[in-house]
Amino acid sequence: MKNWHKGAIIVISVKLSPRLKTLADNIKIGSVVADIGTDHALLPIFLVENEICNEVYACDIGDGPIDRAGTYVRKKLGPDCSKITLMKCDGLDGVPNHCDTIVIAGMGGELIADILSRGYGDRTAKLILQPMTSIDKLRKYLYDNDFHIVDETIVKEMEHRYYSVIIAEPGKQEYENLDIYASKPLREKRDKISLNFIEKIYRTQRAKIRGMRTSRLTKEEDLRYETTVFKEIENYLEEEKRR
Repeated sequence: MKNWHKGAIIVISVKLSPRLKTLADNIKIGSVVADIGTDHALLPIFLVENEICNEVYACDIGDGPIDRAGTYVRKKLGPDCSKITLMKCDGLDGVPNHCDTIVIAGMGGELIADILSRGYGDRTAKLILQPMTSIDKLRKYLYDNDFHIVDETIVKEMEHRYYSVIIAEPGKQEYENLDIYASKPLREKRDKISLNFIEKIYRTQRAKIRGMRTSRLTKEEDLRYETTVFKEIENYLEEEKRR
């Protein structure tokens, strides 16, 4: 990181949380990036400050976030603020097609899927996605819409908060039920944090099945499906324990 001087004032470069830093770590030097839902534009500022990117689009749907981002960009970057273009837009609407990397983070998985379904079109950009909820539904959307999950990393913040960062690119990928709940790249990592995350999914799935068994509204076919997924997760974890 670097600092720059504005008169007698030293402006300190932006510091990212582990979650945002993981997003930045997956962006190649020289990429043209669109950050959807940029809020304070922390990620775009970091990318420019650290000379990772010279062209970044900081996008948000509301006037408030765009105004805040603009103020923060000018404060932090000074003469380099021209490298960030602020865009008020709904999802990917109006985002230039030459952006080769699209970041959508801090939203629900279903909203991210909706943004992609409405705006990705014939783009070929790499996707860096960080869903806050409904990760399984986002993975399924990607598989069903000809995206290939090339990597998935789990980031832990605070005591019990886990975040999934998914890297996806255009390209059809065959998948099984287990891949919806824990992608193959995630399962192949086999590090402690990834296994802890999958164990958390296992516990959630177990509780879900218990609830379904006591509900009169549960359809038998739905219960069979969820039980099958639960067994697949259980088998994976048992195999890992035997390694």
